[in-house]
Amino acid sequence: RRLGLSFVAVVHHLSDVIDGAAAKEAAAILKMASTRTIYAQKADEARATGRVLGLPRWAVEIIPTLTPGIAVWDVNGNVQVVKHLITETERPLVFTDRAMTESSDDHLLDDDALRAAELEAEERAAAFVEHLSDVDGYGSSESTVA
Repeated sequence: RRLGLSFVAVVHHLSDVIDGAAAKEAAAILKMASTRTIYAQKADEARATGRVLGLPRWAVEIIPTLTPGIAVWDVNGNVQVVKHLITETERPLVFTDRAMTESSDDHLLDDDALRAAELEAEERAAAFVEHLSDVDGYGSSESTVA
């Protein structure tokens, strides 16, 4: 800390690190982490992640419904739904799913398709957050879409 260095850990599934030989080290890293970003996961993985990270129930329930660009962030216990804003320069870097499966880049999404995908992700997250505010036991003040 005195050197101003940061440690960033990225895992596809939290269960990959908490159930193995490195479980002690993983627990220590998770305890030290003040910012956690959780993207879409299957429901069973979301429940396991929620248990390990101590996420509120509403966050665990929204994780399987997240779309690209939407994530659950836990910053020192303040859990929010966040939409990542993407600049024009970043677009080719982040919308790469088709690039991984296609043999040529002439199948990449055009700008209109990218904007449509972003809008759909934003609308789905907003609708889910609105639904949560209508469900008993969930406070709308606990979640926002930025």
